[in-house]
Amino acid sequence: MNKRVFMKIAPIVAIVTMSSCTKERVIENPVFERGSTTFITRTVELEDEATVLGIYKKSWNGWSLSEKTHLEAGGKQYALVDATVFTRKDGKVVSTESIEYGKMYTREQDSLRLVFEPLPKRCKRFDFIEEEKSDFNHYGVRLDNKLYPFVLKESDYPSYPQTEPLQPIKLCYGTATTTLNLYKLDGTVNEMVMFGLNNYFSNERYLNFHDHSYTIEASSVYSMGVLGVPLPVEPIGHNQFVMMMVPGFHSTMDIDETAALTKSINPRGKDIPLDKCFKFSGPIGDLQEVRVHERWIGNNFRKIADADTLWHITQKKITDIENNKAYSRRQKDFGRLLVEQFYVNNYIRLAGKDKSALVDEHATELRFLKDGCTFYLISGDGYLPYAYANDITGEVTEWMEGYHKARRLSKRMLQMEVMPEEAFDTIPELFHPELKTLNDSARVAVMRLEAQSKESKIMDTPSCPGEEFVKHVVSQHRDKVIFFDFWATWCAPCKKGISEMESEKKIYEDKPVVFVYVTNESSPSATWVRETESMPGIHYRLPDTMWREIKELGGGGIPHYLIFDRKGNKVLDNTGYSTGLYKEFFEEIDKLLL
Repeated sequence: MNKRVFMKIAPIVAIVTMSSCTKERVIENPVFERGSTTFITRTVELEDEATVLGIYKKSWNGWSLSEKTHLEAGGKQYALVDATVFTRKDGKVVSTESIEYGKMYTREQDSLRLVFEPLPKRCKRFDFIEEEKSDFNHYGVRLDNKLYPFVLKESDYPSYPQTEPLQPIKLCYGTATTTLNLYKLDGTVNEMVMFGLNNYFSNERYLNFHDHSYTIEASSVYSMGVLGVPLPVEPIGHNQFVMMMVPGFHSTMDIDETAALTKSINPRGKDIPLDKCFKFSGPIGDLQEVRVHERWIGNNFRKIADADTLWHITQKKITDIENNKAYSRRQKDFGRLLVEQFYVNNYIRLAGKDKSALVDEHATELRFLKDGCTFYLISGDGYLPYAYANDITGEVTEWMEGYHKARRLSKRMLQMEVMPEEAFDTIPELFHPELKTLNDSARVAVMRLEAQSKESKIMDTPSCPGEEFVKHVVSQHRDKVIFFDFWATWCAPCKKGISEMESEKKIYEDKPVVFVYVTNESSPSATWVRETESMPGIHYRLPDTMWREIKELGGGGIPHYLIFDRKGNKVLDNTGYSTGLYKEFFEEIDKLLL
């Protein structure tokens, strides 16, 4: 590679020259249609004898490269013939070495030079495949230095007059729904990585995947946040997005997968407007847009050490929003509330560090916590101490007080404690529908637990230490293949894996295979009993202290899977679930049954 091109991309990836090759064309920062945000092609050299990729490894985690790495184009595969990794220190390349396939490398070794068989001269795009289902794969790498076209339609939400102020919400018990669509280039909708909604009363996640769209529906009396972690959502910050759900409102979020991906990782994506990546529809779609465009508000408040500076920064940010000509009056009002919420959050933080008193001389100047517009942003009772300290009364404080009482009662019912009707007498009627539903669930859960215990599905917590739990269970099922699934009722990937496996598990009904499902106290008793009723196998709900001692989990995440052979030897240990992974589990079980 000539010196001009090398210096241009040196901060990102180091590439060494190939003196024996004649360079025909170099594509810098090519865009690709979909794939990884941590293993990125920064340069493509199209040469007579080879295709050379300059790769940047963005992740902070360790990584390895598979010997199966290849390119695909026009239905053909092009093999990897040479691979070099670069180690850098303080931003400078200090050494190079040939890659050893399967070897774990560190984050300092973040740049690669991969030489493949030459692509056809008229090739327009290719796929980079590290291995099937690899997190490193990316597809549709363009070779014409162009961006992919945008695919989203215009937003579809009511047209509010430019001068109409934000109207308060009269909170009621109702259903809130959100639909999330991830659009591909051809206009069809792609399956997304997990989205989930946490209902703090029931501690459940609501997630329905239908016709390639996620629809989340929940009945509640408070606003809730939809949290998602699909890779293309990275442009709006920290690869998570909070989408408001308010009873009585339906919202839709459409994502252009390719545009969002390009904006999040490609230097050429800086000029892509956010509204080309995301579109919102519904009565509060215009407010969702403010949340996206003001996604970095929190950065304004980081490391503020005193209340005076905090107030100064708050007023400056409010002025910026007021002067934003792109916002309507309604959007400006919402933006101001959003800034005030961050102010109160950080004021409480300073008070907790004894940097200020909880009594705030500016509390009377805030709209936040004063009227029903606050209900767009709060979902619990966390602001009660601030409200009490500053004599803030009214509907928001009353609601938080009711929420606090109702939440305490709901926790007891989640642990299958059935409440008498008079227990609701001191709680506002607004919360009664949810509480009565939970109480009915607790009553049914008690009966289910008794029935499942008789069937030997629900197991008592063994008396052994947590570090010996797995060994203890294995010893109880000699001469059988044992499949462990460590999961939780709130874990969307866990539940997807269970759902995919259930219909296929029937083939093992009369075979020496035991399915063992293990969760902890983060799964509410009533919810756990209800969900395990339709899950053949045996079930444990362990105390958190015991769960933390399970050495096979190693402090890692869930879902976590183990398989032991009929002699008690561990033959599979896997964390995380992806679509169709159960097939590999069952292939392993089938081999052990031979």
